[in-house]
Amino acid sequence: MTEVESAIESHPAVAKAAVLGFSHDVKGEAIYTFVTLKPGQVPSDFFKAELIQQVRRLIGPIATPELIQWTDGLQNALSLQDMFKGKALTMTAEKWLKLMKL
Repeated sequence: MTEVESAIESHPAVAKAAVLGFSHDVKGEAIYTFVTLKPGQVPSDFFKAELIQQVRRLIGPIATPELIQWTDGLQNALSLQDMFKGKALTMTAEKWLKLMKL
């Protein structure tokens, strides 16, 4: 588990988090975060902002997720990272969004 995943999962409403890096035109690399909430929790933009602030408070601005995607369930984060096998490092945010069908 990464430090960013730990920071997000420390929020009481979060069940599981997984992160991948992706190419970013300005930053070089950015953080794409997948988040599964605990039952009864409702995804919202307000909640995304709350998670971003939590990461900034616990780790610092350098670890701020660029994108947060809500998921119904996550496998082990290592399985997710293995599934993409380094593709995250060469994809732009636009390609990720297209891949994730957002």
